[in-house]
Amino acid sequence: MVCEADNYVVAAMNRLVRSVLFTKPEERDPERIAAARDELVAELARWPEAFRGDYLAGPLSAADYTLYPLVALALRCEKKQPDLALRERLPQRIGAWMQGVEILPFFPKTWPAHWQ
Repeated sequence: MVCEADNYVVAAMNRLVRSVLFTKPEERDPERIAAARDELVAELARWPEAFRGDYLAGPLSAADYTLYPLVALALRCEKKQPDLALRERLPQRIGAWMQGVEILPFFPKTWPAHWQ
């Protein structure tokens, strides 16, 4: 699962992040952004079937620690471009899983300070 995230989710997420976070607002291409978003959504649509319990591999594992930051970074794009509407396109299972990760007692210590 870690390899799947690193090989497939990262590629899709990077296209979105580059198009939104690393492109000046006046230079952003709405079609490129929509295509990158849709590619990421399609990739993440494959993941709900992979869950083996509350977390990806059953118990909390490296797979969760790999996928969660990728999705969180992609969702950060909505702060820069609210009309992205990524969160509403994510599979419900991904949203529920993210909430489960976010309630872990150590989670607040892992959040980047500049994302507060």
